[in-house]
Amino acid sequence: MQDCYGITPIDCGWENFIVSEPSDYLVFVFAVSADDLERITGGGDTRVAVIEQIGASGGNYRDVTFSVYITPQELDDHDALVAAVSEAIGF
Repeated sequence: MQDCYGITPIDCGWENFIVSEPSDYLVFVFAVSADDLERITGGGDTRVAVIEQIGASGGNYRDVTFSVYITPQELDDHDALVAAVSEAIGF
């Protein structure tokens, strides 16, 4: 897998994230500075990205592992952390 630390995973090319077996974890939470968050998200509201996809029937791919980006301050904000992880898992 290509090292995509610090850039939006989609910029790395989806082919680098097709896996035959997904990670043991559904969501990875990355605490990044406000400046890095701005750079990673391009200033947008979306903080969730797909990091792994697995092949499904018919040549389609299914999203199986996600990343969510938050600031260190949000780690101390229970509601913000729950909201971010909930978004990542589709709640």
